[in-house]
Formats: sequence, structure tokens, C-alpha cells
Amino acid sequence: MELDESTSNVFVIGAGVSGLTAAYEISKYLPTIVIDRLPLIGGTHANYQNKLAISLKHKCDESGVRFLLGNTALRWAPSYQLLVVGPAGIQWLPGNHLVYAGGIRPSTQAELGILGNRLGGVLACTVAKHFLESGVCLGHRVVILGNGNSAMHVGKDVAKQGNQVIVLSMDDLGERPGYADEWWPQWTPLSIHGNGRVKEILIGKNGMKERILCDAVIFAERMRPLRNIDGAIFDHESNAVTFAQLVSDTPSLEQRSAYASEIAIKLLTVLRR
Repeated sequence: MELDESTSNVFVIGAGVSGLTAAYEISKYLPTIVIDRLPLIGGTHANYQNKLAISLKHKCDESGVRFLLGNTALRWAPSYQLLVVGPAGIQWLPGNHLVYAGGIRPSTQAELGILGNRLGGVLACTVAKHFLESGVCLGHRVVILGNGNSAMHVGKDVAKQGNQVIVLSMDDLGERPGYADEWWPQWTPLSIHGNGRVKEILIGKNGMKERILCDAVIFAERMRPLRNIDGAIFDHESNAVTFAQLVSDTPSLEQRSAYASEIAIKLLTVLRR
């Protein structure tokens, strides 16, 4: 299929390692636009100073990739147009395909089946990270659900503040993290309790139950795609949307890049027919 230049744009959402890799591969054959709500490359797992991210950005620039950083993609329309909001205003951009690499998030309290009301001190790791970077103390006894990279970044920052870190790893039997004061591998969170703010979490394993006193609970377990573009929120395959990101926070940046490259190359075989 020969694509008309005005509508053959492939949009890549996310300027992290996955998005940059996918954009570079696709831009060899089709005009490609990378959109990220942040004004910098790197995404969640790398940063703008990361060597791999910088190298990929240079390759993208040489290949003619267009960047719309500091812009937010809001809606992918059935007419193959992307609604983008940024400093230049609101605009509909025509395109041919949407490649999503916009990040991942931890499962929520409801998705994990944890009983209890929504209490203060219960946060997703993405929110917790922003608070910690601003110097906010999340709590003095902080329970972290998960043992991936997101959990590690939060746990190390909490430990640096001199607070206790309790790691509750539902799926992981790996080594105890060095920042963990307590380590509960393969225990399942059952319910969260408190009055306004969390005070304890009830956990279980093989018929046993334990209560952990805490004043903060951070979710960093069982990651899911952060699908926040209207018109691109579904689990099934689509002719108009491709997800090019590993749904886990444990792989290395190199593994993420390799996966995105594989997905992009497969996509090109379809788009260039």
C-alpha cells in the first residue's frame, strides 16, 4: 500500500527508550512523530542523561523523526487523527497508525483485590516517586508492594530519609533488597485498615495471616500499560494501534529497546504492504 504523504504519519506516544527505538525503526521508511507530555526524552525508566536514550535520540534526529515534547496526546479518532494539546495550542494531526509506548503503572488496590477504604498514605509508585523527589516524607514505616525497578527507586529514597521500608513481594522470590528492613516474599495483601490514614495492612500466605503496622503503602506490583489516550484503550489487537512496550518494570533498558525494535519491524511489514 502506497501511503499519501499527508496521512502517512506514524505517531509514537512516549519518548522513553521503547518509544525512541520504535520511532527510529519506523522512521527508516515512514514519517514518524514522537509525542511525550514531558519536555525531555528518557521516560520513566531512563532519563535525559541516559547514554542509550541520548544515542537513540541522535539516531532519530538523523532519520528525520519529528518530536513534539511537552505535548499531550488526548484522543485517537476513528478517522485516523490524533488530538494533541501543547504550547502551540490544540491540533488534530492526520496519521496512519498509533504506536503506544507511554509508560506503565502498578495495579491499583481494586485490581489487586485488596479490601479497605481509600486511605491517606496509600499511593501508586509513580506518585510516590514525584513526592520523594520533592523531599516529601511518605511515612516512617512504609510498606512497598513489589520488588521491581519502580519499587527499588522508591524504597531507596524512603530509606535515605531514615524511614523503615517493608517490602511485600507477591510474585518474587528473589534476593532481599538491600534497602529493606523487612522482607515478606510471596505474601499476599488482603486488606488495608486505618482511620483517615493507613495504620496497618493484613497479609496472608498458605492459610497464615499477619498484620504489619505502617503509615504508608506504595503500590509497585503487577504493572499494566498506562493507556490514557481516548480511542486507544483496549486489550485486543487493533489495525490502528500497536503497543510497543514491555509490561513489566524488571527488564533492562537494553531489553526494552530490543523488544520495541522487534515490534516496530513487524509493524512495518504490515504498514508497507
